[in-house]
This record gives sequence, structure tokens and C-alpha cells, in this order.
Amino acid sequence: ALISSQFGKSFNSVLIIGSIISLFTIVIGIVSAHLLGTPAGSTIVVIYSIILIGVMGGKKVIKG
Repeated sequence: ALISSQFGKSFNSVLIIGSIISLFTIVIGIVSAHLLGTPAGSTIVVIYSIILIGVMGGKKVIKG
């Protein structure tokens, strides 16, 4: 919800963007966990954290 609230203005857009980001993160996390031999849950959390840091950092760079 935190990442999607950075992009969406209305409740519906935040809900849709959040669902898309979550689905993307879960799929990438499960695939990465399988390839790396790590637990899926912790891999998903790490990937979600990386995306969050990237989004927050990107907004700071864009706003200046």
C-alpha cells in the first residue's frame, strides 16, 4: 500500500496499482527464491524492500 500510494491519487487507483505491484513482487520473489535456494517469504520481503527504496529514492531525485 505504501508504494502504490506514491503513485495513485484515488482509492481505486491505489488499490489497482497495489495489486499489480504485489503480484509482480510475489512472482519475482518466488522465482528468485527457487533459483537462489532461499526461503520464498524472506525473498519476497527483500524484493519488496528494494522496490520501496527505489520508489522513495526516485521520487526524491525527481522532485529535486
